[in-house]
Amino acid sequence: MKKMVTPLLQKPLQLKMPVDIQQYFKGNYQKRVKEMNAGMAFFKDEINGAIDKTGACINLLTLPINNFLKDFAQMDLEFEHERTINASYCICLDGTMLTEADVLSMPMEQNY
Repeated sequence: MKKMVTPLLQKPLQLKMPVDIQQYFKGNYQKRVKEMNAGMAFFKDEINGAIDKTGACINLLTLPINNFLKDFAQMDLEFEHERTINASYCICLDGTMLTEADVLSMPMEQNY
C-alpha cells in the first residue's frame, strides 16, 4: 500500500457546504435570471433607440418631398377654387384668369 504525500504548504481541502444546498442553488439561479433579464432589457432599449433614430432620419429625408407634394396640392386646390369662383367659363392666359367675356372683348385676328 502506498502512502499519500501531502505538501507542507497545501491546506487540507475543506468544503463548506451551505446548510440547504437546494436553497443555495435556487438563490444562485434567481440571481443569474435577474442578470439575464437586465441584459435583455438593455438590449431591447438599445434596439428601440436605434429604431427611433432610423425613423427620425427617414422623416428628415422625406420631409422636403412631403412639403413639395403638399405645396403642389395646395396650388392645385387654389387654382380649382379660382376657376370655380365665377360660374362662367374661365381660361388662364399669361398667368391670369380671364372670363369668357374678357376673352371675347379682346382684339382678335380675323381670317377671311
